[in-house]
Amino acid sequence: MNKTDKQVFNDVFRELRKKGFVARQNYWCCQSCAWSAVESEYDTNDDSNIVFYHNQDADAFENGNLESILYLAWQGDGETIRDTFEDYGFNVAWDGTKNKRIGILPRRTVYEVTYKTSTGRLDTIHALSERQLDEFKREIEWKELELVEIVELESPVPTI
Repeated sequence: MNKTDKQVFNDVFRELRKKGFVARQNYWCCQSCAWSAVESEYDTNDDSNIVFYHNQDADAFENGNLESILYLAWQGDGETIRDTFEDYGFNVAWDGTKNKRIGILPRRTVYEVTYKTSTGRLDTIHALSERQLDEFKREIEWKELELVEIVELESPVPTI
């Protein structure tokens, strides 16, 4: 029997705890409360490895499967978080910047759409279906922005 995305998330978070992370799922109501709780519940400092998503983020799951991007709050070693999720077959949307949340995409084909904003800056959005891809393309055209590239991301083959 194939595991749901939520069941695989359980495996990923278990793995991250083995790697020394404070790793919590569906943790508190919002990011502010969760960060406060981490500080009071765990012996952490600025160098600690921490990763969680909160109740509002959990709405990305529907019937056990990821139906939209789930953003992780984190501190510490973002590369290990990214690599661990990829090892379990998830695409990850993160540019390596420490002050940005790490986005976990569903384990299915996702379209990465790169376009030029009105200020000339490149930006990327992720379409989770062909219908959503068509909507994004229409919106880019309507706003008279430049569509740069569409890349079809297949879910990585799990290595674990």
